[in-house]
Amino acid sequence: MSKKKKQAKKMSIHPGMLRAESDPILADKARRFKTYRPAPGVVPDDQMASVLAMDSTPYDYLNNTFSGDGYWAGSFPGYPWLAAQAQRPEYRKISSAIAEEMTRKWIKIQATGDANHGDLSKVVNRLTELVKVYKLKDRFREAMLDDGFFGRGQIYIDLKVPATNARVYDDPDELEQPIFLDPHKITKGSLIGFTCVEPFWTYPGVYNSTNPLRQDYYNPTQWFVMGKLVNASRMLMFISRPVPDMLKAAYSFGGLSLTQVAEPYVNNWIRTRDSVGDMVHSYSLAILKTNMQDTLSGVAQPSLDQRAALFNQQRDNRGLYMVDKDDEEIDQLNTPINGLDKLQSQAQEQMCSVSSTPVVKLLGIQPAGLNASSKGELTVWYDHVRAQQENVMAQNLDVCLKIIMLSEYGRIIDGITFEFCPLEEMSDLDRSAIQLNEAKVDAEYVTAGILSEEVIHDKLASDPLSRYHSINLGDPPPYEDQNKEPESKDGPAPPSKSQRPGKEAV
Repeated sequence: MSKKKKQAKKMSIHPGMLRAESDPILADKARRFKTYRPAPGVVPDDQMASVLAMDSTPYDYLNNTFSGDGYWAGSFPGYPWLAAQAQRPEYRKISSAIAEEMTRKWIKIQATGDANHGDLSKVVNRLTELVKVYKLKDRFREAMLDDGFFGRGQIYIDLKVPATNARVYDDPDELEQPIFLDPHKITKGSLIGFTCVEPFWTYPGVYNSTNPLRQDYYNPTQWFVMGKLVNASRMLMFISRPVPDMLKAAYSFGGLSLTQVAEPYVNNWIRTRDSVGDMVHSYSLAILKTNMQDTLSGVAQPSLDQRAALFNQQRDNRGLYMVDKDDEEIDQLNTPINGLDKLQSQAQEQMCSVSSTPVVKLLGIQPAGLNASSKGELTVWYDHVRAQQENVMAQNLDVCLKIIMLSEYGRIIDGITFEFCPLEEMSDLDRSAIQLNEAKVDAEYVTAGILSEEVIHDKLASDPLSRYHSINLGDPPPYEDQNKEPESKDGPAPPSKSQRPGKEAV
């Protein structure tokens, strides 16, 4: 009697299995451009409708014509989302590195032009002290940190009302008035300090969105700060990455935050890091070949889950597996892990490119290889930071110094300015070589009669990098008669025979 050949069953998958495994969230990742609505309390309820009505951005046109991937196809993600992302170390390090570097060496206040340096030295020292008293360095660092996290940083100038000596934020009428760099507007002793305000609490009150020929086109002249209307001249603005005019209202009149710019790079790094960790954790995969036809057809089969649980329990049984010899089979799949460290390093280093930050600054990783050096990368990084200082901070710093002078002296003193301190520090060997060359040049000038020794003395004494700084080198040594005999410890030396009275010198 011949045995009939066993016919294999065709695989059929129930549609319910596909629906159960689908993820509706993945269907639409794009962020669409939309009107930004400030948080409750920022704009008074009775003025909210008129404030939002100024936004004439054609959002439908933008959304219909824009094409891009899920990361970039959308508008401002909102301050709550950005604040939550600021807790991630990757986003925090990117913004902190730039904010700290821009204020690390800070500024040097100096007298320039035709001003009398001797008369202004006390003014320079006093202003340098007041900059520390008002913690201007800390406020600017916080503003640049807000610019990195949220796309916009703001500093409120805290003043007193000239007439009543009360704080301006307690006087709504004065708060809406602009401030001028004038002694009548900023009187002596009227400056209280500077305060950073996160952009979540502010929104433009008045701006022009109809006439691009005017200077106030998409440039707010007033800001709402938790229900208070504040003139824009009282709020110093810090925006490193401005967006086009068409998108300013959607971005709450801020710029692109470093968090939003770096989002795809950080997501790629996190995904790669987790994937590498998962591969290292389970680089060896056991495959159990068993009958799953009933499960794929949509028929409940609790025994399959029990079989999988039993299989996992027996995986660490010192090399023994028990399977059904007729219906089951085991395969072992080992995943190669060579090169995972390079993939992970590349994904991590890509985060540096979006912020123009060297790897050694952001990640603390030194370049590998013989004679490898980060000097070139650091030089480019310092040039980038210096450009950011000039573009974002210089004008606001000038305003702050003039306000401090008006509050301290009652006037703006001509000839007082500032410069950003060099970010790159020279080694002792390089500094010694420069000083040696300068000494040779100075000696040549003195020999040629172009400069006097007194000028060189003053230069060495006033140079803070000189070894002779603050030493009084200007007074020449007292003249001594070379023919004069030295005095003994007991008093003047006795006269010589030729100098004794009664006898003439030979």
